[in-house]
Amino acid sequence: MRKPDGSPLFGAGEIPDQVDFNRANPAIRGHVMFRAGNITDHNLAGIRDSLSERFSRPVLTPAMDWIEADSPPAPLEPEWFWNVERNGLELRWEKPDYSAGRLFYAVYRYDTAFPLEPGVILERVDGPVHITGEPGFFTRLNNPACYIITSVGYNSVQSEPTRPLCVYPRLVYGDQAVLQTEPVLYLEPGAGITYSFTLNDRARVRAELFTGSGESAGLLIDEVFDPGNYSKPLDQTLIPGGNGYYIVLESGGIKRLQHIRAKR
Repeated sequence: MRKPDGSPLFGAGEIPDQVDFNRANPAIRGHVMFRAGNITDHNLAGIRDSLSERFSRPVLTPAMDWIEADSPPAPLEPEWFWNVERNGLELRWEKPDYSAGRLFYAVYRYDTAFPLEPGVILERVDGPVHITGEPGFFTRLNNPACYIITSVGYNSVQSEPTRPLCVYPRLVYGDQAVLQTEPVLYLEPGAGITYSFTLNDRARVRAELFTGSGESAGLLIDEVFDPGNYSKPLDQTLIPGGNGYYIVLESGGIKRLQHIRAKR
């Protein structure tokens, strides 16, 4: 990758230009470099930076059609929680039993408020946003999104996707009862604290308190409410120390978060 005088062998635009040329010609099926480490380990002439925009998403290794392999089981018990310390969304799941080798996991995201049929989800999404060997994934989230996870086994064969995990941090769409909440509850010394929500239709509301590590600290309510505005007192003995706790309110499959923070 370097000339005898130590200067880069390629200019920053040469390899990206080759990639663009290949993509514009369907007869070309790929692009092979002698050693990928020359790009990933070193940023000679800015080549790695110039390629990052063209390869911004991970992809699975193509399956070899001539090798038969059974689909692995899907990830178990997928759940999400809000990681308060990192201020982002965390997905977790359990590893299924699989004896044919090491499992990887592909995380898919689709930005829609309307549910997709399970049989067409993988056809509708653009591709995985993350591939990992660990049973967890962290991301920032500002807009409504749904996530599914697949197990990836031998020969890149994928399992069936998990049930969608849909999170609506700010907005809620669709024809379900709209559940509106305040994003943050502020604690004031000596004052009581209430959490509130608004329903546009009659619906069941479930509210649960969680610690910053995602562990349940108690079920607050689980009952049906008529349309209207509601405020519920929160027992402060459930939140020793105050900061780091959050409430998850759920109605009709929609989840909303309320963070609990000390007022400055």
